Amino acid sequence: MTLLIRTPSPADTESLFGYVLRVAESNGYESPWQILSHAGISQRGMTSVTLPIKALASVLGKTPADLQHIAYSVRDAQGAIEYRLLGHSLGGSLVGGPLRRTNPAFCPQCVADHGYIDAFWDLRIAVACPIHRCAPITFCSACAQPLKVFRPGLLTCKCGASLATSTTSEVSPALVDLMAVIWAKVHRQSVNKAALWADLPLEGLMGMPLQTLTLKLLELGRFSLPSAGEGNDIGTLLQGAAETLSDWPRNFRALLHRIGGVEKTTGTGFRKRFEHFYAKFASNKKTNRDCGWLRAEFLRFGLEEWGESIVDNKLLVGKRANRRFVTKAELARHLGVSIVTVGNWAKKGHIPLKTRPTSSTSPRYIADLAAIDLKVPLQSDGPILVQRAAAAYLGIPVRVLSHLDKEGHFQKLHMLRHKNGYTTDDLDLFRKRLLELSPLVADLSLTPGATELVGLGHALRNSRFHSHASKAEFVVAYLNGRCISPGRTGDAVADIQFRKSDLLEYLTASRRQVADGAMTQRNVARILGTDEMAVNGLISQGLLVKVETRAGPRITPESVESFAGRHTSLAVLANEVGTTSALLLRRCLQSGFPVISITTRSGSRASFVDNSSVEVLRATWDDEPKDHAERKKWARRQKKAELLD
Repeated sequence: MTLLIRTPSPADTESLFGYVLRVAESNGYESPWQILSHAGISQRGMTSVTLPIKALASVLGKTPADLQHIAYSVRDAQGAIEYRLLGHSLGGSLVGGPLRRTNPAFCPQCVADHGYIDAFWDLRIAVACPIHRCAPITFCSACAQPLKVFRPGLLTCKCGASLATSTTSEVSPALVDLMAVIWAKVHRQSVNKAALWADLPLEGLMGMPLQTLTLKLLELGRFSLPSAGEGNDIGTLLQGAAETLSDWPRNFRALLHRIGGVEKTTGTGFRKRFEHFYAKFASNKKTNRDCGWLRAEFLRFGLEEWGESIVDNKLLVGKRANRRFVTKAELARHLGVSIVTVGNWAKKGHIPLKTRPTSSTSPRYIADLAAIDLKVPLQSDGPILVQRAAAAYLGIPVRVLSHLDKEGHFQKLHMLRHKNGYTTDDLDLFRKRLLELSPLVADLSLTPGATELVGLGHALRNSRFHSHASKAEFVVAYLNGRCISPGRTGDAVADIQFRKSDLLEYLTASRRQVADGAMTQRNVARILGTDEMAVNGLISQGLLVKVETRAGPRITPESVESFAGRHTSLAVLANEVGTTSALLLRRCLQSGFPVISITTRSGSRASFVDNSSVEVLRATWDDEPKDHAERKKWARRQKKAELLD
């Protein structure tokens, strides 16, 4: 039986706390306490989200069903409780405090316009009015005290002052738009996109359950603040979340860049680098279901923009994705080559690879496909030549071709069918590059100074360069336009002509450059065609001269030039003739050719043969049959001939 004179029905979206206050005010009570006491509800129960609807309905002359749509909780047949707001589930607990209970906040203009307090203001994350674009009031401007649930009226403070004239502060457009999304979510309305200022991910936000939305916005706000923590003001956290979600997804990706810059981990795993963010937004099935759109953009950021770690395939849950950042193995598969080839291209500067430390001794590598301007090697149908034959095909010394190849000036665009060698297609392309820089002249004798010309082939073989590397650098200078050819007499590389004065000037400058400073062991090893440990052995035997400089121990260029003029590395010679240095060493020992062998600390051996024996060694090797059976017969005949002699 009702004990009240006026018992208005609740509005569809009215706050339950606000409804009780409105009923008390309409009946002339100083506080909702009088109504609650009639219903047998304690003052403490008034601010509880388990406020008994049945008892309240009894003093209002209504059924519990009339109030159920604005109730904060409901129990099932087993007695389990579920918290709600306008029918939206808030789960079986109030962890995270999704509802306001003892500290009211609302927009006084909205209350004046509608005559009731909307349930939107029961949410703790309701920190701005999307209609009047202002912050809610939480204090009375007259008594400066926080607002109370137990007060005389909707717009009347406990001290008796009117709240209708309270001054409200402005808030940012981004925060207003985020509140508009939450308002639409609570009221099950669509969002007016035309009225929004910020470019928010509306579909993703509206697709989230209200319970998840209230929790994840606060968590996102904590990540948005450099000093994020539990003590941050709710309004500040929501402001940070609004700014992160605006201009979607640019600001969100900027936040991820900041997070990734702070996290310091070893390895190349994307999840490990963003472990804390991943745990909050992508770590379990429920989070993936409710925040799938946020997780998807997080992974897109890793695939397309974040180049410091790799997105593991397990995170993609079997979905195919276009990767921009890949491992060295994935890059090799993308280019259709081996990992070793990728490593060689990286050493030559053809491919940029980022090195990332790991917990193990070996680093990991990350490649940016967008930064790699490299064509997949083409298939070649032409023959493949060993280095010596390739140099003869071009008409340049073997050592010059070797240096051009090592320094990346000779481009290998066609795929090899085996490890070593050169395709004739690549050789033809390189020859074309050389010939295109020198115009074909029908009668070069008519060119001024024609008697002072020298061909490229003659210059590389007979001019006194201080090293083969210097000869190769002369070719590079020609390719780069630093050394100009007035013309060529034919279609062979050897026919490219240079003025003797230009050649002499280059030789003088090159020798001066070498003579001005000693050389590092790495450079010496490169010139001699061996490794740095073998250089140490040559120094210890007095074959190379070491000097101390400010930068550390170095080797005099004179000793290098002297040694290179008298000896040739068997490793280089083996590469030229298409065999191994071990077989060549055996041949030298059998034939009595003078050989210098250096045993390094690692146990490997580097051998050098006297230059006087090189041509004989080449000739005997070229005469030897390449077939295994024929080579055995040939060896027996050679041994028999030696015995007859």
